This record gives sequence, structure tokens and C-alpha cells, in this order.
Amino acid sequence: MWHYTKAPVNVRAGWTVYCGDDPIADVLPDCDDSRARLIAAAPALLDALRRVMRHIPEDAGGASLSDDMHRARKAIARATSED
Repeated sequence: MWHYTKAPVNVRAGWTVYCGDDPIADVLPDCDDSRARLIAAAPALLDALRRVMRHIPEDAGGASLSDDMHRARKAIARATSED
């Protein structure tokens, strides 16, 4: 489970994101917690997007849905280093 908390005192960051007990990312101290929250939510967001995309046929809808599907596929590829 990914989560975030205020960075430890010995870390030059504002927030630290963890996967379980392991620190995986530090967020700059001048940022609010929204960046840390987004990083911590990223695995669940990617999983949800993949699941949604499985239920949408390739030829679904008009141009706007097609554009959205293209953006979703690019986002998945970018997140998984497939682009």
C-alpha cells in the first residue's frame, strides 16, 4: 500500500512517499502535500485506468471518445515506459 507522510527530519524534503515501509519518493519542501498524494495514488489510478480501458471497444464512439482513448493509452504507456 502506497502512502505519504511528512518527511523525516534527516531528509531534505517536505513529504516522503512510501510503498509499504520502503521510501520511494521525496517531494520538495516548498510543495504542499498534493504532489505526494498524487504519487501515492498513482498505482491505483493506473490500475483503474487499465481496467476501464479493457471495457471500451477500440471502435467505440465518435471523435472525442477516440481522442480521450488515445490520451488514456498514451498515459498508460508513459506510466509504464511503453512509449
